[in-house]
Amino acid sequence: MLDDGFYVIKDAICDITGDGSRNNAVGEFIVSAEVAGETIIDREIIKCYMVLQHDSAELQVYWEDYGYKAYKKLGLFGQMNSKWQPIEKLTDSSFIVTDKQGSYTVTIEYKPN
Repeated sequence: MLDDGFYVIKDAICDITGDGSRNNAVGEFIVSAEVAGETIIDREIIKCYMVLQHDSAELQVYWEDYGYKAYKKLGLFGQMNSKWQPIEKLTDSSFIVTDKQGSYTVTIEYKPN
């Protein structure tokens, strides 16, 4: 059974690429991150890759390429998966990934094609 996050990422990929049959999208998006209730990244342009797997959706954020070499020490992850982190749509052009323990959130804003 596919989770809700799968469909959130599927819709984002379609919006970004303009192609409903694509299973991935890559680009620079507006990224915000909050760890332990503190904003540590506020609306910065960072490259991300979204891909649909057979039973989940995956999001990769290229923190290191944008100056966050110690992103793990900040409490962030470079790879997130809808099986482990809930992904919810915020607006027509954004979604949020939340750690199940509530220790971090990552918000991705994209502009549809």
